[in-house]
Amino acid sequence: MIVSTILAFAYPEPQLQSASQSPPESGTPSPARKAILLVYYHLSDTIKELSEAEKYIITIPTRDTESTSAARLAKLKGVGLLEADYESEEGLRKAFAGQDACYFNISSFTVGEPYEYFLTFRAYEIAVQSKLKCHGTVKAQISDWLSHQPLDILPWTILYGGVYAQMLSSLLLPKKGLDGVYHFIAPIANGSIPFVDLDDYGVRTRYVFENPGECVGKSIGWGAWYTSYPELIRAFKTATGNEAVFHDLTQEEWFEK
Repeated sequence: MIVSTILAFAYPEPQLQSASQSPPESGTPSPARKAILLVYYHLSDTIKELSEAEKYIITIPTRDTESTSAARLAKLKGVGLLEADYESEEGLRKAFAGQDACYFNISSFTVGEPYEYFLTFRAYEIAVQSKLKCHGTVKAQISDWLSHQPLDILPWTILYGGVYAQMLSSLLLPKKGLDGVYHFIAPIANGSIPFVDLDDYGVRTRYVFENPGECVGKSIGWGAWYTSYPELIRAFKTATGNEAVFHDLTQEEWFEK
């Protein structure tokens, strides 16, 4: 299982090979069975990286198989869509049926943090019942719980990432004032943000699944770009030529916004 800040289950390497019913001819490599991989993680960068490996049959559960985002992902090699709702017992069991492994990561912004925890715990239980060889889920708070689960029931790996750098164009986007000055707002005072590129998630996720011997039962992280807001503002001014300032808030003020 892979966790993130990411959770992942990684299967034993022998599971990647199908047993030959008869010995291969001399000089002919043994046929490799593509692992059937369930991905509850709709970041296209990660799915694209797994698709490019050409080692997986990737299933993406979605409520709407005809949505624009789902249709775009379905064009990737080895990717298929499955109409299944992760917020229901029926949907989870439908999605896990016949899978070798899973990468599970749902958005707390969509379902709410308490319900996200419940769904993650329930998904783990259903993954075990479905005889998955490995499983994945997300959030640092849940990784502590996962680290206490036995490896012989479902192998896991904890993969720690960081804040998506791409969020600087969405949630962390500065607001332009009437005076033309851009305002960055965050409740971190003199702290810094551990930025990572979305592409890194795909590369690390693929590595975990392809190297279970190095990753199972371990917490794995990678270098993040720790950035303070003064540094971010200097970079913003250099890149855009626009003036910018930083406003520190309390967490209560931040959540009210």
